[in-house]
Amino acid sequence: MGKFPYFTEEHEAVREIARGAAEEFKKTAVEADRNHDYNIIKKNLKRLAELNLIGIHVPTEYGGEGLDLVGHFVALEEIAKGCLSTAFSFNTQRLAMDAIRLGGSDEQKKKYLIPACAGSIVSFATTEPEAGSDVAAIKTTAVKNGDKWVINGTKHYITNGVFADAHVLVAKTSPEDAQRPEFTAFVVEGDNPGVKISKVENKMGATASPTTEYFLENCKVSDDAVLGKVGAGMPLALSALEIARIGIGTQGLGLMQVALEQAIA
Repeated sequence: MGKFPYFTEEHEAVREIARGAAEEFKKTAVEADRNHDYNIIKKNLKRLAELNLIGIHVPTEYGGEGLDLVGHFVALEEIAKGCLSTAFSFNTQRLAMDAIRLGGSDEQKKKYLIPACAGSIVSFATTEPEAGSDVAAIKTTAVKNGDKWVINGTKHYITNGVFADAHVLVAKTSPEDAQRPEFTAFVVEGDNPGVKISKVENKMGATASPTTEYFLENCKVSDDAVLGKVGAGMPLALSALEIARIGIGTQGLGLMQVALEQAIA
């Protein structure tokens, strides 16, 4: 057992692996943030995949380690101590993977989670210029046209968007005059010609973790891109976000520990 009863020997083993990775990432953390070098963060994410930390809570049949979410947060806390930008991108990768894990079909989980556990990068997008915390204000639309969905809109402040191999996003699928709007989640391939990367934001901190704006311009996807049920995208997104919020606090915990250690050194 660890120091606390809710940490098992497995959790402590994860902590040691993540602590070693954090020491690696610490060597390039200042350089990465100073130069806004998100390629270093991309490389770090690949390294976390090599260490089997990216999909630590994903079932083994989908490429993960089959541990619990505590295992992810233990690893995230340690990574935040070494490189906050990597921790940002790490937690967002897990957010996107959770949306697929919670809402995806067996086929979708195999298609996206197995590569993601091995280092393929997935972004998650609800935020838009007019829809931040109020996700119900999403303006991006997805309209069924024959056998295709046509998606149009703008996604803003999207972590990992610039180098993502796939994008999980939410769009409005109800008519404009609907009394109650409905939203649907989609998984869109990163090389879809309808995805237009606009810019990477110049942030005050964690600058090496790319916060991206991208446009969806007549982005066409098939029914197999629908994540979960049509019209059920909002509950799915919120369920994944609830888990991600714990990750934000976990990163803060790691930072506070480093600040305390430096203050008393």
